[in-house]
Amino acid sequence: MAVHRPNMSSSLDSPYEAELRRGVAGRVFGQHLENKYVASRLLENRPLIRVTCVLSVLLSLSCVVRHFFFGYLSHDYLPQIAVVFLVSVALASVACSSLFERLYLPLAKVAVPVRNAIAAVLIARLAAQGHMETLMVLPLMVVGPFFLLGLPPRVALFSVVVTIATFVLSATVLVPALSATVFACALMVVGPFFLLGLPPRVALFSVVVTIATFVLSATVLVPALSASVFACALMVVVTVACVVASRQIDEGSRKSFLESGLIAEFAEYDALTGTKNRRMFDEHLARLWQQAIEMGRTIAVLLIDVDYFKKYNDRYGHQAGDQALRRVAETLQTFVDRPLDVLARYGGEEFAVVLNDTESPQAAHIADRMRRAVWELGIEQRDGISGRVTISVGAAVLAPTAERGPRGALQLADQALYEAKMRGRNRVEVKEDEDYTLLVTGVFSKSAFPGTPPGAEIGTSSVRVACA
Repeated sequence: MAVHRPNMSSSLDSPYEAELRRGVAGRVFGQHLENKYVASRLLENRPLIRVTCVLSVLLSLSCVVRHFFFGYLSHDYLPQIAVVFLVSVALASVACSSLFERLYLPLAKVAVPVRNAIAAVLIARLAAQGHMETLMVLPLMVVGPFFLLGLPPRVALFSVVVTIATFVLSATVLVPALSATVFACALMVVGPFFLLGLPPRVALFSVVVTIATFVLSATVLVPALSASVFACALMVVVTVACVVASRQIDEGSRKSFLESGLIAEFAEYDALTGTKNRRMFDEHLARLWQQAIEMGRTIAVLLIDVDYFKKYNDRYGHQAGDQALRRVAETLQTFVDRPLDVLARYGGEEFAVVLNDTESPQAAHIADRMRRAVWELGIEQRDGISGRVTISVGAAVLAPTAERGPRGALQLADQALYEAKMRGRNRVEVKEDEDYTLLVTGVFSKSAFPGTPPGAEIGTSSVRVACA
């Protein structure tokens, strides 16, 4: 059975769907959506970020311990070690605190490149003095920004480029014989990508083969340079691999983020009409109720019913009924355009509207404009009023208080809608605070109407708008 996908173009302008249509390859979202994506990725990677930051503190602390207790390093290394240690502690403190979401990323964008650059100088100095084991940290300083510290790909690449450049320059200064070697490596890496016009995959293959051959040759011919050359080559290869991998991961993550966001949006909407669904309406009304209490504002709740809709379905069929509901929903949506106002399909042929900061005359005016607009659609309904589809509207306008709840507002609007139907349909009835007082005490003032059981009466509303 084919699943109908509603046309929500008039009521659902989804940024997620717009970005999916544009494609995610190599793209950055609009600012609002990009911020949401970065925040979601940061929270998702928070456990890994915490572990990485703590391990960085322990690693730098080990250097401090070796310096003070074993005399492993000379005193001129102390300022660099202290800076690396303090920056690592700052990152770990923020990562493990309640300030993580607000402060970590702005801090990491500056602190990680600075810390890694200083560490690269320190490693180059130690390697030049024969402590080759320190070179093992370099691959971690390349992989970390891409996959372990939660940095955006471009920031991670910047951090790694700064780290490699600092290490190479330091090694060149400390080991002069290495300068020509480094320059040759740089040309052989840059050439295939930017100077020779090769396809990316061919250029990457050429660079890998060239670097591997060069490193092996340098290791055999100049043993004194083998460790430094190997470290430089390894950092370049690892960086290229990280760039390719992180781009693939980022594209997949962005696509998954957009699809999840779109699914979440559709879960908030009615599949037939494209308006909000009842669950979302109830949640929004509860939030707006509390906000109105805090700010001392009134709200209006409208319940809207399509008149004689069962007869419409019986005569014209359910597909025609669905189309009529969609047209009615599209028309009603044009009157619900403020940020905190919401239109929802509340069930069957019934819609609900909440209007923020709206007084009774304004609510009655909006409701009547809705009624007139649906009338002017001219949808044929032989069993309806004057041969066309119409709506009845019941509105409740009141100032929320802590002693009252939003369910009572809905009940009051439902009572107003009932009166609109009893008075002939295709009309608006509005109830206000005094009617709410009677409602919550379980008492209604009633007056007789034709068609009601003997002795039953219908309440007199504060405002009435008859059909045109």
